[in-house]
Amino acid sequence: MDSSLMFEDSTTIEHMSTSQCMELEYSNSLLKQESIAKDENSRRLQLQILLLQDDNDELQRQVAMESERNTQLAKENERNAQLAKENERNAQLAKENERNTQLPVDNDQNTELLLEKERNTQLSIENERNSQLLLEKERSIEKLTAETERITRQLALEKERSAKKLALEKERNTRQLAIESERSIHKQSLGGPAPIIPDETKRNVRKKSSGAPAPIIPDELEHNVRKKSSGAPAPIIPDEAEPKKKKRKVFGAAKTIFDEDYNEADKRPARISLAPALAKPGGNLAFLRKSGAGIANAAFSPLKKDKRGGKAGFLGV
Repeated sequence: MDSSLMFEDSTTIEHMSTSQCMELEYSNSLLKQESIAKDENSRRLQLQILLLQDDNDELQRQVAMESERNTQLAKENERNAQLAKENERNAQLAKENERNTQLPVDNDQNTELLLEKERNTQLSIENERNSQLLLEKERSIEKLTAETERITRQLALEKERSAKKLALEKERNTRQLAIESERSIHKQSLGGPAPIIPDETKRNVRKKSSGAPAPIIPDELEHNVRKKSSGAPAPIIPDEAEPKKKKRKVFGAAKTIFDEDYNEADKRPARISLAPALAKPGGNLAFLRKSGAGIANAAFSPLKKDKRGGKAGFLGV
């Protein structure tokens, strides 16, 4: 057992010594490798330094070249700046020359513009005047149209009045003619003397002396109507106030109330000739109204003394 143990111990010691030797060799080899690597690194660094120096030299050359170029470019820039200034000056001078050349043209254009402005102002003033004149003309036309309408209305009213007056006058004349014919028949039946009819000169003298208005004659009314239709201003004829009439019997020799009161039956003429008076416009009644004949007044005196206060009788006397 002891020998075996000794052998084992010796073997282990050998193994340990060999392993230590090998470890030392390995460590030496590692150190050698590290030194070799460091040498390699140092060589590489030296090579890089050399390369960098070479690059630095090259860069310095480039810097020198670039500096020379920069100096040249600066000089060129100065030259270009001077040229630009000169160009600006030349451009300004050219502009000034153009302005100087365009000044008369501009002045002409300005004068033309001023003339156009003046023309426009004058045209505006003329347009305003024309508009005012047109407004005045329109107003005058409106006034004239209103006046013409008023005149046409007045003419229509005057025509209507004249037509009514003509109709009334015709009715009055027909009534007066009928009354005169009845009176003439009645007087002829009584057999009295015919009334004395004065001539035209005495009638005119009596008309002027009495101052009474002339009777309305149908021919004159028609003449007035024609004047109105032609456009001439017609005289305004006032409407005559017609008195109220009383009825009276004129048939035969029968007496009326008025005859009994005023004894007018004995004063009646027996015969009246109406031929010369009825042949004229207005009839015998207008003559009797204006001439103031005693026979006509005597024949119609009861109606003249009417209690209503009117001076006109049944026949307007």
